[in-house]
Amino acid sequence: MTGNFIDEKAYYQAKEQRDPQTRFWNSSHGRDRRFDAILRHTAIAGQSVVDLGCGAGDLLQHAVASGAVPARYDGLDIVESFVAEGLARGLPGRFHSCDVLEDEWPVGQADWIIANGIFALAQAGDGWWTRYRRLSDKMWRQAKTGMAYTIISTNSPKRNEETRYCDPGEILNEAIARFGDAVLLDHSYLPNDFLLVVRKTR
Repeated sequence: MTGNFIDEKAYYQAKEQRDPQTRFWNSSHGRDRRFDAILRHTAIAGQSVVDLGCGAGDLLQHAVASGAVPARYDGLDIVESFVAEGLARGLPGRFHSCDVLEDEWPVGQADWIIANGIFALAQAGDGWWTRYRRLSDKMWRQAKTGMAYTIISTNSPKRNEETRYCDPGEILNEAIARFGDAVLLDHSYLPNDFLLVVRKTR
């Protein structure tokens, strides 16, 4: 653990060694359903985007294939090999290695701050809520239009000890209390996952 949190860099490096095919996603179906939901609710075409936990740029690749090309894309990931892979793919974006919670981001504000899967790991004690609130607050400060992120649902039909499962209603109400009522929750695209989209109204 780093501080009070799981060492995510070590976790994903070990996962890459153990099973490279599922280092980011358990299935391409689930990955694409998540990406489609994000594109449906954020309309990032022509917008600036910061993608937290970007991996090798799968979201950007999916957006380009769907005709939703951002005007500017910056992907941030803690694992240097993922960033190097993203750079090598020739996608129309920039990739940077950093700890998105602890480090100052190497990019400025963006229209949309997007995070897909970075809240999935369980933490000891109250660590998950502490990390979630700190990081979502940081995302909110950096967002000009809004932010969107996925969370694993308590409605998931499958469970494992590494994953944090969250009650969608609790997350929704907590987000409204902190960020205002321009909040959308989509639990329709997968049974085990939901997307929260929070927009700035002023």
